[in-house]
Amino acid sequence: MAKERPSVLLFLFSLTFLLVHTLPYEPNAKYIGWQVKQVRLDDGSPEALVQDLYDLEDPNLLQVLRVSRVQDETDCGLAEIAVAPNYEEEFSNALAARGLNYTTVIADLATKLSMDEPFLRRADLLRGVATFERFMSFEEIQAHVEELPKQYPGQVKMQELDRTTENRPIYLVTIHSGSSKKSPVIFVDGGMHAREWASPAAALFLVGHLLESPALTRDVEWRIVPVLNPDGYVYTWTTDRMWRKNRGATRSLLCTGVDINRNFDYHWGESGSSKQPCSSIYQGMTPSSEPETNALISAVLEVKRRVKAYVSLHAYGQYILYPWGYRRTTPKNSAELEEVGKGMAEAITKAQGKVFAVGSSAKLLYPASGASDDWALGVAKVPLSYTLELRDEGAAGFVLPPNQIIPAANEAWAAMKYLGEYVATQEARTREAGSAAPAAGQRDAPSIRTAAHPVGHDLLPMFLDGFAGADGVDSESDESDSSEESFSDEVV
Repeated sequence: MAKERPSVLLFLFSLTFLLVHTLPYEPNAKYIGWQVKQVRLDDGSPEALVQDLYDLEDPNLLQVLRVSRVQDETDCGLAEIAVAPNYEEEFSNALAARGLNYTTVIADLATKLSMDEPFLRRADLLRGVATFERFMSFEEIQAHVEELPKQYPGQVKMQELDRTTENRPIYLVTIHSGSSKKSPVIFVDGGMHAREWASPAAALFLVGHLLESPALTRDVEWRIVPVLNPDGYVYTWTTDRMWRKNRGATRSLLCTGVDINRNFDYHWGESGSSKQPCSSIYQGMTPSSEPETNALISAVLEVKRRVKAYVSLHAYGQYILYPWGYRRTTPKNSAELEEVGKGMAEAITKAQGKVFAVGSSAKLLYPASGASDDWALGVAKVPLSYTLELRDEGAAGFVLPPNQIIPAANEAWAAMKYLGEYVATQEARTREAGSAAPAAGQRDAPSIRTAAHPVGHDLLPMFLDGFAGADGVDSESDESDSSEESFSDEVV
């Protein structure tokens, strides 16, 4: 009998190992049998159809993964929609009744998501260590961020902006190697949408590269929120890999969470957001209702006069988007937004070979009101406001393979490096123009714009535009006036 005991223990161990490594990982198990359909939106009113699809969402039946416009003369759209097996027939019939064509692009979503599983089962990192060979858990990210001031004393500051509904910290990392307290600020956030794991990875990659690039941090102060939505991010690791929102309470007993990127108080509740709590683009009960939203707002407004650029990192699609998102018009500084955006896109192509489309959010994709980039430009008066949608274009989607983390992060780094150099150059020109300003009453002196932009330079940076159409730099009163018209001389 004693001789049989080791064999029994070995059998039990083998059975446990087999079960652990063959049963679906819990965040993916929900999606067994779910199909992903690519629907062509060409029924004559694609924007209304997109809104209908979002309002139909139910986390247990149907989820809109992405919508985009077809870049051709038709102005039609494509929607990628995940459908539960017990709803597939009803949904397919509904599409057929509206004459909409679709293709099943993923037969079983759980199988697609399973590529995450091997590295999710791996042992934790040593405290404070970062890796880009796999995605990091929130606990690993938190530990890494908390160790940065110790590893780089004097170069980096870490502060807690706020706590989430589930009492997790929202951290801000500030990097600046210069001595000036008036340096321009570039503000970057990652992890706003929980399932977009490439975003926090790219934000941490940016932090690491900035700490090794004193030339980029001497004249520009970088403020980075690596994970704006910690609760949602953790939820995608433990419960539902495709979760998008935060974990805030709603007026529904069945559906939880608010889309942070529909919760900002600028054209809140308009097209491209939903009043339905079960929708992945649920706008919240009131504008700026969420702790994550308020943490970002407060952090930006704290240094409002110095923030020259804002970038929100997302995935996926390979886009560099700028306002407006709430409707298909562009702000009065759209020429600069377009030119700088194209500069970032070209930097990405040179670095990694990938092509990123550049344009306003509502024109390239679909309307999205209450978004952070619109708020940054429209309320905080940040002249260069972007959403950077990382790779890829849909083959991997939200489930980016680990071997693509570094290439994706390198693309974000290339874009941010270009943006940082642009901001530093424009700030230097502004200072030079100010120091060369003539004495009061002197006639026939060149204007600030002329000094900053030689003949033949068509671009008029908004750094010098007064934010309200006035010549010269901002006045002290700009902190409080901030009328919407400052950036709303829109161009169709």
